[in-house]
Amino acid sequence: MADKSLFILDAEARWRLAYDSLQWIIQRRKTLPRPSEVGGSAEARWRAVSFIGSEKRILHRCLREADVVLTPEALAWLDALPEQFLEFTAAPPSLDVAA
Repeated sequence: MADKSLFILDAEARWRLAYDSLQWIIQRRKTLPRPSEVGGSAEARWRAVSFIGSEKRILHRCLREADVVLTPEALAWLDALPEQFLEFTAAPPSLDVAA
């Protein structure tokens, strides 16, 4: 199953929260140059850096440890998440603003 993006976490759009059937996934954007294009355009790829299948408090701790500066919107979305990932999987919120 492919990861599903929930929302962007920071103002620079370098971090986002995604999930799969097992866990929340904190992802970091990595921009790679496209060698086939002239002019140095780049392509963004998302790399998973943390996997949290338990509690929202652990998700918050992982974000702090990664030095993610949350936007006010991201903080509100995080606050709206259930306290447990299993509760989240029972009824994922419609917060999808995938980038």
